[in-house]
Amino acid sequence: MIQKRKKFETKSAFKTRVKKRAKKEETIFFGIIITAVIYYIFFDSLSFGADYRYDLFVFWLPTMLGFFVAIKYSFVAEYWSSLLVEIIKENHFLLKIFYPLFLVIITFMYSIMMFWMPSNIIWDIFNKIEAQNNRIEIFQYPIEKFNGGKTESIGFYFNKSWETIPVHYEVVKPYLDKNPHNYKIKLEVRKGLWNHYVLESWDIEEVKNH
Repeated sequence: MIQKRKKFETKSAFKTRVKKRAKKEETIFFGIIITAVIYYIFFDSLSFGADYRYDLFVFWLPTMLGFFVAIKYSFVAEYWSSLLVEIIKENHFLLKIFYPLFLVIITFMYSIMMFWMPSNIIWDIFNKIEAQNNRIEIFQYPIEKFNGGKTESIGFYFNKSWETIPVHYEVVKPYLDKNPHNYKIKLEVRKGLWNHYVLESWDIEEVKNH
């Protein structure tokens, strides 16, 4: 947020107030990041499925709200307020295009970290609570891909939605030189919110008479 000096406020008092606000914003920012990292490492559930309600209410609405809040109140507010002036002053055509695009990207990333990540954590918690109230269901799907690169995983389609299960290299190594279509994945899941299913366990089975 752009700080304005209050009436009768000294320069030193103004600078102190600006520094305190910047420190507070920095504390909140890193607090959210650290909390999100801890949650995603230790508590985040692996769920499958897709639904427009998740995209709308968990991702886009919080992210766009955060985008406009950031323009008004975050550290990028000053850059947005002077954007038009900077574009007019800039002599290079490419920089006239690059600068606003760069500002949009930075603000969008800030919004994702500050607004989408907390909303996703809250959604994940309620998704797990809902799933625990439902019985275990078993699904079996053909395996489409074994990934053995930097992101070892097993890829398949769950209700027409592409999904992957991250695994250790030792798990996927025996299958890397084999045809994935000769195998299927057996999933034990519980239904959560909005057509999402929380994974309980999984196993790889060879397709008989393939």
